[in-house]
Amino acid sequence: MAIANGLWWDYSGSLTQAWTLSLPVDYGNRLVSGLALLITLAGASFWNIAAFVIHAWNANNDGPVSGMALQQQVSLRNSRSALAAMWEALKIHNAWAGSGSGNRRKEAMWRTIWIAGPALVISAGFATAAILSSSVANKAYGTVVARAQGDAAACGFWEYDTSTATGYAAQSAKLNNDAVQARTYVANFYARNVTGSSIAPSVFVRPRLPYTTSASAPCPVPADNRCLLGSDAAFSAVTDQLDSHEMLGINAPPSDRVTLQLSLTCSPLGTGDLVETRVISNATHIVWFLGDRVSDLRIPVTQSVPANHTHTYNVEMSRAVEGYQISGIWAPAPGLSVKNSSRLGDETPWEPIADLDRRDADVSVFFLSQNQLGYLTPVLDPWFSASGNRSVDLGTHNISKSDRTVTVMGCAEQYRMCNPTSSACTEWGGFSLVSESIMKRNIPEYNPAQLATASRLLLALSTGTNVYRIVTSLGVGSLWANNLAFGNIAPGLPDTQWQTEVLGWFQTLLAKLQADVLGYASNTRTLVDGNGLGLLGRVRSVYNDTDFPGTNPVKEELQRQCRNQLVQSQGEVQNFNFAGVLIIVCASVALMLTDLVLERLVACVTRIKRKEGRLTKRRQADDKLHLLRMALLHAKGEGEVYDWRLGSLGVPVLVEGDDVLFDTPDMVVDLAWYGVQT
Repeated sequence: MAIANGLWWDYSGSLTQAWTLSLPVDYGNRLVSGLALLITLAGASFWNIAAFVIHAWNANNDGPVSGMALQQQVSLRNSRSALAAMWEALKIHNAWAGSGSGNRRKEAMWRTIWIAGPALVISAGFATAAILSSSVANKAYGTVVARAQGDAAACGFWEYDTSTATGYAAQSAKLNNDAVQARTYVANFYARNVTGSSIAPSVFVRPRLPYTTSASAPCPVPADNRCLLGSDAAFSAVTDQLDSHEMLGINAPPSDRVTLQLSLTCSPLGTGDLVETRVISNATHIVWFLGDRVSDLRIPVTQSVPANHTHTYNVEMSRAVEGYQISGIWAPAPGLSVKNSSRLGDETPWEPIADLDRRDADVSVFFLSQNQLGYLTPVLDPWFSASGNRSVDLGTHNISKSDRTVTVMGCAEQYRMCNPTSSACTEWGGFSLVSESIMKRNIPEYNPAQLATASRLLLALSTGTNVYRIVTSLGVGSLWANNLAFGNIAPGLPDTQWQTEVLGWFQTLLAKLQADVLGYASNTRTLVDGNGLGLLGRVRSVYNDTDFPGTNPVKEELQRQCRNQLVQSQGEVQNFNFAGVLIIVCASVALMLTDLVLERLVACVTRIKRKEGRLTKRRQADDKLHLLRMALLHAKGEGEVYDWRLGSLGVPVLVEGDDVLFDTPDMVVDLAWYGVQT
């Protein structure tokens, strides 16, 4: 997945943290080094400014000064750095220590502190700032939240021509593939604690969406006597309010966000009174009558099968099947406009009986066949029940067979979407009710940006993000217990294995939701992709006027979201707090410019006032080049002096030019100073 570089606005942080600069890691490392160098240069300039002020303060003295004070002024005027000035100040103080009266020594000490103290603070402060300058960036080796690279051609919604059998099959293949990828993601990030480095980091802004579970939820079907464990012993999983920005990565300010909640409640069901054994096509079948099932025209139905059946199980065929089998049936709740009407219609696969019919939830029923599978120890789980009443000997082991040929699980799914700015929400209900509440009546009172986000979430929920589609797509792969079986032998299972399976389904729903939301902005399949799915499908681009004709605020927001989908990245980019970078650069440049112009600015002010200040003269007199001029002033000999003038930038030069040559400096140094006997 490509990551976008450049400036962008991250609405996760405060105003000063929102302006973010994403750069490739190698460029980011260069920027960090450049900022550290810039701060170092700024520290040198700041010391020059401080030294100018301190020198001006010390030089502003009308009376006579001591030799130590003159040396300190010269050292300060010609200091190379803050640390060099501090060291010279300490050397001068140490050389003069003990000379003079008590008051003079005290004054000398304070003069030294007045130089060494600021020098130490400035050098330490800017050294620390240079080290901490990297804090405006995340660690190069860490995970960061960045933007997916938006692509007008790849941003949008997948569409298949389901009016043909091949198009329908291609869509089913894609949904099955998505379910497999979601299940794999669950195995890596939901079903265990990911603390090692062997697993690649998640691309989602939240690797795991938050949810809560309960083992004492109400029965998911109206007839609570159908729940084998009682009316309040169902298992439920309910998400927190999933913020579209914080949890799903749709980058937006708080006023443009929506929240989504998903709920799944399941329980093993008792359906013994709704089952018949029949001979169909010379084979014994168990037939369930849980409500009329509408035939899918793509799948022919054997004439001898009862027209009002819900599910059949071929007992003879099961003897040739190893391991588990699972299948299901699904009944979506009606929408808002037909909330109390019958479900029967061309798009409704099942009309449940009253005991299983819920108007406020999408209902699924799953049939688990364990066939010839046996367990090494008895299983007391109500859905995988193999208590030992049916057992066979296998060598030295007693194998427990399932208590019932087929066991049944009933589930109810509900959804709710809210507007965080007004706390208005849709009712808890099936997908159709929530979808119609938002898209037809805008019950949560969403603005165009929120409607665009809600439409993306609704589309993700409509494309196989329900427990029925997940289980039927994965088949036995939807059962964690299947990972433990080898052929027709499996170890014993815990009493709550059915709850583990339900939780796994729910986690797979969440992983698929995350992938579908991200996929809107970063579809990687093309019309000729390797798995062939694109040959019969295409991405409906929100930039294509044929797919989305006209111009409206929701369409504009959908286009904007193509460039604002957040993902997690590791080792690809570094994020910089752009406000922090600007502050460092601007403050450093300001200090360096001030250092460059300060002396000339002061000189200019004195000229404007037509008053040659003492400060200008004394700074000139303490400059090392002027001190050398004074030392060479009488080097001509015979009572004559060289004629000097002030060159550019305050540099003294000889009037005669560079033709004048001087002897080596033995005329200035008395070797006796160094203890050398002459």
